[in-house]
Amino acid sequence: MSTYHPIGTIVKLTIDKDMLFMIAGYLTRQGDGKTYDYFAVPFPFGLMKDNQYISFNHDRITDVIHMGYCDEEGQAVLDGFDQFVENLKNAATDKENT
Repeated sequence: MSTYHPIGTIVKLTIDKDMLFMIAGYLTRQGDGKTYDYFAVPFPFGLMKDNQYISFNHDRITDVIHMGYCDEEGQAVLDGFDQFVENLKNAATDKENT
């Protein structure tokens, strides 16, 4: 079972315990060069301005309010996602250290 949540999952984050966010995608890279596990939009508002979303790592999730829809194909992707992300982050770290 993956530690990652399906797109559409509604979560609370450490950055704002009163606001809800909906996971909209994975592995976003910011201007600082860092890759984050998720990107999300405020719930229930969604994307209100161009590229106005928040990027965060899995450890910033404090509560899962509602799990997004996930069929067998989606679950298969998520099941392999942990290893994929680990490999990607290790490759980025290796590149920074060379």
